[in-house]
Amino acid sequence: MIVMKKASLKAKISIFISFVVFIAISTIYYKYYGNTVSIIQSEYRTRIDLIEQSIINETKYTEILSIIAERDLEEDMKKTSHELVELYKENPHILKWNMVDLKHSYGDFDIYIIDEDMKIVSSSIEEEIGMSFADLPSFSRTLKRRMSGNEFESDSINFSMLESELKKYSYMPTPDNKYLIELSVTIKDRYPELENLNILYLSKRLINKYPFIENIQVYKYDIDTKKSEMLFYDEDTLIGNRTFEKNEELIRNSFETLEIQEHIVTVNGGNYTVRYIPHNLMASEMRMNWWGTYVIEIVYNDFDLTKSINKQRTVFYQSIILTSIIYIALSYMIIYTILKNRKMAYTDYLTQIPNRKKFEEYMENAILEADKKKTKIAVFFLDLDGFKDVNDIYGHNTGDKILQEVALRLKSSMPKNGVICRLGGDEFVGAITGFTEINHIDDNINQISNVFKTNFEIEENKISINSSIGISIYPGCSNSVEQLVHLADEAMYFAKHNQLKYSICQKGKA
Repeated sequence: MIVMKKASLKAKISIFISFVVFIAISTIYYKYYGNTVSIIQSEYRTRIDLIEQSIINETKYTEILSIIAERDLEEDMKKTSHELVELYKENPHILKWNMVDLKHSYGDFDIYIIDEDMKIVSSSIEEEIGMSFADLPSFSRTLKRRMSGNEFESDSINFSMLESELKKYSYMPTPDNKYLIELSVTIKDRYPELENLNILYLSKRLINKYPFIENIQVYKYDIDTKKSEMLFYDEDTLIGNRTFEKNEELIRNSFETLEIQEHIVTVNGGNYTVRYIPHNLMASEMRMNWWGTYVIEIVYNDFDLTKSINKQRTVFYQSIILTSIIYIALSYMIIYTILKNRKMAYTDYLTQIPNRKKFEEYMENAILEADKKKTKIAVFFLDLDGFKDVNDIYGHNTGDKILQEVALRLKSSMPKNGVICRLGGDEFVGAITGFTEINHIDDNINQISNVFKTNFEIEENKISINSSIGISIYPGCSNSVEQLVHLADEAMYFAKHNQLKYSICQKGKA
């Protein structure tokens, strides 16, 4: 009950946070819309002011969604990295890991194993195996530092210059510091909804939206070489018409002074205003680090600005509806995943009844309740007699079906103040709470035992199965959940050996 309350509380908190973020995004768009209406009504705003205000607001919105995605990825990558470290503790032969199966298990994440020589010795991407970072001194030093530590680290979302897409990487050393486990994820693979919210799509969308924007390019500025490189450089990703040569001096000045730089160029008799805008002028308070060294180049022509402004109002309404639906859907998908994973962690995969972990948590709460109300708890350990012979004669598939039927019968025989769980194999454990005298549970134990009086009909076979039951009592036998289960187990073996229906632990007899 408490577990479900915690899960419900977590879901409510997530929904509340999603609602707050939704309101924040809606407010941003409302202000954006208000600004646009003001621009339409104002004689003092120029067409360049309008476009650049649009870019600033849309970039802020894109940045906020990217930050949300980064936080979600950070948690998921950290969880996955810790799971891989736990796997390493169990199986340190890391080079024998089946990367194909691991990739299938972790979905969008690609996995790389880097050794002490800074070489990828294993990977879910076969082509990457053998790649060495030893020739990259600065990066190698960073990797070695991470390998020698004991903490999870991750890089911020960044553009892959070769692939022209957003990616995120994380790193986690193995406990013996012999290997570094690297994870990578392509943002569009994890969040397809965000594919249309990156700077590439934003630039293309603005060009298509505003006919007076001739061209938009994004440059990444290298502080060491003081040179810039076009972010999207192949024919498939080139934005607009590359009619204008970049002005390296203005790009550098824009980055270093954090001021907009501009100049006028003439092409085929037409005048164009080319402006270079450092991204730092656009960053929100929750800024993404990877934006910091980018300069946006915008080329304006003399098309009718007023016509585009009139169209913007409709575009704003469409944008806020579409992006709000996408974000709300994403939030609910995350909440659904949290609740589903929570349930799976406490359920036996074969019988779909609670497992050992759920039983231990149930008992901890039941003991607190029993101490408060001065009542007793009966812990019973149930084992199927001759189940191995059933598996040998009829096969494991039939055995599994019998276990499922046993679980259904036991579950239906439980009183409201009881629980039944599967430990594994043919062993079940349960508890009955809220009684004051041992004889109060005689009927309950008999009811549990009676579920085996009827044969199990599996695939036209009538199979007889009996059980042995051992019982321990809290308080009296022990105050420890683990010891209560152990004593019930011993009592079960006593009952089995003496061909009894059930046996009650005699230690500290209550």
